[in-house]
Amino acid sequence: MFKSDLSVFIVKSFLSGFLIGFGCLVFVVTENRYVGSFLFALGLLTIILKQYNLYTGQVGYWTPNKTLRLLSMFVLNAIGAYCTSFIFSLSPC
Repeated sequence: MFKSDLSVFIVKSFLSGFLIGFGCLVFVVTENRYVGSFLFALGLLTIILKQYNLYTGQVGYWTPNKTLRLLSMFVLNAIGAYCTSFIFSLSPC
């Protein structure tokens, strides 16, 4: 199966935002802070191991020719985090 570089970039950027958003929401929603901290750290570990595109991890390597890539990465991370919060808002509790 052929995967283009653009589609891989979009999926990796979206999923990194989704994972960070998931860890943050669990940390805020649960009373047990250890569970939220663990899931946030697990999300970061997954991003590192899978080499996902997290904006805060890539912005330190900024050069003028990477501006559009970083901007799109930021937007896709935000969309992923928003989708996480939207899914949580659909839950009945």
